[in-house]
Amino acid sequence: MKISILKTIIGLSLILQTQAYSQNQFVTHAITTDANRASSVYAADVDSDGDMDVLSASYFDDKIAWYENDGQQNFNTHVISLEADWALSVFAIDVDGDQDIDILSASSRDHKIAWYENDGQSNFTIHIVTTEASGANTVFAVDLDDDGDTDILSASRGDNTIAWYENDGEQNFLKHDITTGAEGAGAVFSIDLDSDGDMDVLSTAGDEDKVAWHENDGEENFSTHNIVTTLNFPNSVYAADIDDDGDIDVLTTSWYNHTVMWCENDGETNFTHHVLSDSAINATSVYAGDINGDGDMDVISASNSDHEIVWFENNGQASFTPHQITNEAYNAESIYANDVDSDGDLDVLSASSADFKIAWYENTQITGIDEMQPRPTENCLAQNYPNPFNPSTRIAFEVQEAGPVRLDIFDIQGRHIYTVLDKEMSAGHHDIAFNNHGLASGVYLYRIEMGDFVAARKMVVSK
Repeated sequence: MKISILKTIIGLSLILQTQAYSQNQFVTHAITTDANRASSVYAADVDSDGDMDVLSASYFDDKIAWYENDGQQNFNTHVISLEADWALSVFAIDVDGDQDIDILSASSRDHKIAWYENDGQSNFTIHIVTTEASGANTVFAVDLDDDGDTDILSASRGDNTIAWYENDGEQNFLKHDITTGAEGAGAVFSIDLDSDGDMDVLSTAGDEDKVAWHENDGEENFSTHNIVTTLNFPNSVYAADIDDDGDIDVLTTSWYNHTVMWCENDGETNFTHHVLSDSAINATSVYAGDINGDGDMDVISASNSDHEIVWFENNGQASFTPHQITNEAYNAESIYANDVDSDGDLDVLSASSADFKIAWYENTQITGIDEMQPRPTENCLAQNYPNPFNPSTRIAFEVQEAGPVRLDIFDIQGRHIYTVLDKEMSAGHHDIAFNNHGLASGVYLYRIEMGDFVAARKMVVSK
């Protein structure tokens, strides 16, 4: 299997894609102005209908909500909970392995981490993970112990703790402290930072000016290493391969230094600091994605007191040009990016507390593969978009003649993970959504079979 997949990957260089690019522009759309002190935003296909829905946490109304996308980017509000006391964080993933998207929240005043079980019809049942995460600030989820189920992580400011909650496979969670010495713990994120095959943890400790990574030894024992110690109150953390050198770099923001920074990994987890901006007034959030469809990772930031959402265009050499998306996200708290309108490019979302607003910024740039002819002259598998992605991406392919089509996901070792499609398909262009189904961050292969035609491509889950 490994050999055949590798041969296929080599052969993919023969497949041609036509891309069209234009000057990047964003159009602002308000999803709601009723999220009282909006603090967090996320996007996922909650109802499994193939389009991106939006989620929010807001702390004055203790609300976790999701906004149902009707496919035309009209959003219907659904309240999941009004009992997340001082709700600060929302996340979405398949917690229970039943192939639908569940919701998680962190709320500060009740010290609670909760998950909301989706019954497959977008009805939610609350389950309490803990009420002892003092001043819970952030929630995240990933298969941390590589046992096939989704574990949960939290950062809690009141007890200076980064913790993970081990899922026993039946959604009973056992707490493990990664550290209790992250003073002013603010953010938590997980990725395989040292490329050793297990999931590490990143965190911020605002009161001691630190961004740290907690190295997993493969047995879920963690050694703490400082990445940044010079920023005054770092408050967000994200990771991606910014310079396209095959290793994972780290991004962070600083509230008091007004800084957006990326930390270049040399491949040995030694980090060189690069300031993207020192004028993001009270910077709050950072994310990365390919905004302009040119194949490199761009950076997106939010800053609170200047109300700005900015994207930093990567020129392919890790040199960045800033572009303002908006300066009207009043007290911007959180950003995220996904393809909200299913048009093949990456849109940006924000939560801003002063105007109670959840907004999405429509990326009007044309990216990816041009529209294909209705009667293809050959079979073809396109690169998924967005890539990297979380929690969902789109996979396009062309079928020359009607017949059986099988689309599978493999890990990088060639082990079968999931069958996306196995059915008769008509001739023509097809574009389907794939949800990551709780996959850990990393590189995967998607492989298509159409008669004698076999092709595969790489995709990256980045959480």
